Amino acid sequence: GCEDIPVIPTYSPSNILRQWELRVVAVADMIKAGRFLRGEMRPPVRRLLLEPTKAEVFEWLQTHYHSIPRPLSRPVSFDIETKRETITCIGFSIDPSEGICIPFYDPAQTDGNYWRSLEDELDVWLAVKEVLEGPDPKLGQNGLYDIQYCYRYGIHVENYKHDTMIRHHAMYPEMEKGLGFMASVYTDEAPWKMLRNRNKDNHKLDDE
Repeated sequence: GCEDIPVIPTYSPSNILRQWELRVVAVADMIKAGRFLRGEMRPPVRRLLLEPTKAEVFEWLQTHYHSIPRPLSRPVSFDIETKRETITCIGFSIDPSEGICIPFYDPAQTDGNYWRSLEDELDVWLAVKEVLEGPDPKLGQNGLYDIQYCYRYGIHVENYKHDTMIRHHAMYPEMEKGLGFMASVYTDEAPWKMLRNRNKDNHKLDDE
């Protein structure tokens, strides 16, 4: 077994000779392996607020968004998850080390609602709307998916300026452009997408 041996999987030379387009992926994997051997791979430390109260939502937005002089020097990163054509949560970040996930769906509740009152949920949606309709540049991954869902909720995302999937595909059209693959090439993150896929049998989240 390989329990005590770090492993970075990649394609075998025989696979690459049969499918030459796989070479660029293997090269990226070898670059990552070289970084590991040089001791340069360090999983990032992040501070994530995952199950906030309404007060914590407003406090986080006040601290990390509203209190920063406009316009933002960095774009507002956002991402949604969906289930049965309904937004189940939305995440925000303006800094690589800070993020918040604002849930609207809770599978542990009989009615599926995360917020226990309509007033609380409305207040949170209005806070989300204020950020997404603000003038600051927005960033997403396959953002057209997120934008069309927001539009159904009466939220018109303004100044959508950066899309990681489109930029990656423009530079490397021969590579996959899914977020899981891109994270494996560009970051030192653990492969969270595989964990999400295993969990999908229980929560039935839609694919983006």
